[in-house]
Amino acid sequence: MTAVKVMGRGKKKIAYELFQNAFDENDELPKIVAEQLSEVHRLMPKRMILLGVLDKDVKAIVDTIIEVNQNGNPGNGKIFVQAVEDVITVRTGQTGVEAI
Repeated sequence: MTAVKVMGRGKKKIAYELFQNAFDENDELPKIVAEQLSEVHRLMPKRMILLGVLDKDVKAIVDTIIEVNQNGNPGNGKIFVQAVEDVITVRTGQTGVEAI
């Protein structure tokens, strides 16, 4: 398992209508509008957890992660399940299941 602190904002759409008519005569966005946009769409601290598990354990682990983290609010996270072609332990040279 590897846990990494990351920054992100999910898929919240930028509300372009907030500044559609906000440009001044020099075609620049006034500082106050730019600051408001920055505040609304700021990157938030998040955690990325990487797990390498056996195929037979994937469903149980995914179900547990969802059970623990799901509260019905935006920002509960995403789970990406990917196949791994091979695993190699650098120190020992072990490969495949033995390396997990």
